[in-house]
Amino acid sequence: MLVSWALGAAWAQDVDGDGVPNGLDLCPIVADPAQEDLDGDAVGDVCDNCVLVVNADQGDLDLDGLGDGCDNCPAVTNLSQEDRDNDGFGDDCDHCLFVPTDDNDDRDGDGLGDSCDNCPADVNADQVDVDLDGLGDACDPEDDSESGCAVPGRALLAIGLVGLRRRRRPQ
Repeated sequence: MLVSWALGAAWAQDVDGDGVPNGLDLCPIVADPAQEDLDGDAVGDVCDNCVLVVNADQGDLDLDGLGDGCDNCPAVTNLSQEDRDNDGFGDDCDHCLFVPTDDNDDRDGDGLGDSCDNCPADVNADQVDVDLDGLGDACDPEDDSESGCAVPGRALLAIGLVGLRRRRRPQ
């Protein structure tokens, strides 16, 4: 009987002094008489680290004050939340900084996401592509630089097309 009375007394207390008993208060340690909860996660907006995203556990892996549910870099502190390519991955943790991607995978661990890496399965952070064929030298089986060809294949094609256009123009 004494235990239930103690629990009832604690439930009825109003620690933050906002007029709402702790047992009903959505934010029992910060005064919040309005008890607003825009995302409906039972955490009052004045205490919620993701006001517009349901995150009842209030997880914040990087301890930047933004809940993991609304943080575009949940494992990296990035208070600005800047995302210049608008892909949902914050610039501070985006492996393809200027290329919008659906994932942020980096299989080879070279710091460049698979979507923008010219050798996604081979480490090549420098992204060197001597023959400009779109495959990095680290994974290119036909590296034209070894053949002694001074002008890369794409450049030769472009020069050929320019030459064709000039011949077709009426005089």
